[in-house]
This record gives sequence, structure tokens and C-alpha cells, in this order.
Amino acid sequence: MVGSVGHISKIIWLLYGFLFITFFLIYSSKPKEFTKSYPQFPYNRLLAQPKVFDIELSSVPLIELNELEFSNECNEIFIGKPENPRDLILFSYQELQRKDKTNEKYLNDIENEMNLMRKVLPKVTAKVLVIGSINKDFVRIMNQYEIEIITTTKYNDTWNEDNARNIWAYEYLKDLPNEYDRVFLSDIHNVVLLNDIFKTVDGSKLYLMLEDPGKGNYHLNLIDHYSWISNFLTKSEAFYIDQQPPFINNKLILGSYNDTLEFLEFFSKIFNLEYKQKENYDLVLINVLYFKNYFQYFPIQIENCTQRMCSNPSKYSFQMKKVLLNSGCSPILIYRRNNGGIVY
Repeated sequence: MVGSVGHISKIIWLLYGFLFITFFLIYSSKPKEFTKSYPQFPYNRLLAQPKVFDIELSSVPLIELNELEFSNECNEIFIGKPENPRDLILFSYQELQRKDKTNEKYLNDIENEMNLMRKVLPKVTAKVLVIGSINKDFVRIMNQYEIEIITTTKYNDTWNEDNARNIWAYEYLKDLPNEYDRVFLSDIHNVVLLNDIFKTVDGSKLYLMLEDPGKGNYHLNLIDHYSWISNFLTKSEAFYIDQQPPFINNKLILGSYNDTLEFLEFFSKIFNLEYKQKENYDLVLINVLYFKNYFQYFPIQIENCTQRMCSNPSKYSFQMKKVLLNSGCSPILIYRRNNGGIVY
């Protein structure tokens, strides 16, 4: 009898063990929700987000400015004075080295973006730093929207164009100490302005933006930053930085004249001229400064798809001719990636 009870107990324990292992295997095979959050980047909210278009494939109609949502709580971001001639947009431009329809579309995009820019910022002073050659169509567009073209031969042959952008901006701005109160440094292509971005600046912060993390895993779906970083740092340092949250977009800087100039001066002094011709050095440098906490010496605020500026298509949706963030408010600036949801 005792032996029979012991045998039954063994069977029960075996069944219990089998059920436990089965449950464990089933549970562990389920996809886990990604809930880890970085500052200003609530990944877990994506689980409840409204359906959005496939941004990179859809043909989305041109946005109507009067259909956007900037009322009530969506108006709280406007903490500064309205745009005026003492605000400066300093664009940068380099001509595509192609003469096919790609270049034609590039200029067409710029024309549409400048049209929107002047609708929402009719009074600001706008200039563009041009590196390399320019064609008559680009000149026509700049004249049409009252954007002054600034050229130089200093950086044409001995510099990578992207590396020269912030260095030249510093050289240009430092000679204009009393002309401007607020400055916005921006690429001239892929930047869509939908409202007065200067009105979001009260002089207390310097705003930079994170890159679009793409669809799914950031490190699998965007260009491999590790290969860039490893050109300038050790492999262990490159690996560490590559595993951090999405990279800083080095093409957008927004803030007061003094804060912008101070940051650009620091960037210029720490810039290693040995790498001035090496592609992507400017991007790597600004991110090394970020991940090694040099930003703490400046009033920098990193924007990660906020209402002020957004480059993450999964964070906004299109409803007719509106574009809305998950908050129900419209973004003030969209940085397009592969059209970024706006097809002209």
C-alpha cells in the first residue's frame, strides 16, 4: 500500500513538472511587450496608438494648414514671442550630383517646403549656406521665397560638405552679434514647417532632435552607425555608443542666438580637422558629445517626437488633410525620412 502511494506521488510530481515546463515554454515563446522607456520616448504607448498609413508607401495629399490642430492644450507649446525679422533661419544646401529626375524631385520638394515655410514664417530672415555649385532653378526658388544665398569657396574642395555645415555656420554667425535674437539651423530639404517654430522658443533652451528610429528595432532598420563610429573611436567605444538610444540628428539646432553660437563655438573647437574630409564625422562627433555628457554644459533639450519637432512616422497619423501626433495635436516641424508621410 505504501509503495502504491509512493508510486502515485511520483506520478503526480512528474505531471506537475511536465505542466510547469510546458507552461514555461509556451509563456517564454510569446513575444514580449517592449516597455523600456527612454526620456521623452514612451515606447509602451505604441501599443495603443491609432492606425497609421504605411508612411513610406502611401501617397498622402498636401497638408492644409488651416486643418491642423493648434488650439486649446495644443497651443501651450507657444511660450515665446511670434516670429519676426530678428529671427534667423540658416539653411544649408548642397546640390545633388545628378541630372536626372532625382535632382528634379529634390528641387521640387525644396520648393514645396519653402512655400510652406513662408506661409507660417512670413517675417523671419531666411538665408542658405551653399556648398559647391548651384543651378538656376535653385536660385529661382530662393529668390521667390526671399531666401538670401550665401556662398564660399573656403570649404568646397578640402572639406566633406556635411562636416563643413556647423563650422561654417559658426564662422558666419559670430560676426552678427547684434542682428538676431533666435536662430534655427536646418537642412533645407526634408524639413516641413507647419507653424511658427520660433514661438516655441523663450530663450531658456537649445533644442536638438533625435533621428527617426525607423520601423521595429532601431539598430536593424537604419544605417549601421557602428561602422561610422568605428572609423573614429575604438571598437569598444563604437559598440557602446551604437547600443544607445537613437542618434542625435545633427542637422537641426534651435534656440537663442547666444546659446546657438556658444554651442557651435564648442563644436568647432573640439572638431578634429584631421577628419574634415571623412564622411559622417560631424554626426559621430555630436553624438559622442551627447553620450559622454558634454551636453550638460549647455541648456540643451533633446526632442524625441514632441509637438515642437518630430521625425518618427509611427508617432503621427494622417486624417484627410490633417497630421496629428498621438496627443491629438499637430506637430510644428516634421523632419521627413523617405518622404516622411508627406508626398507633394
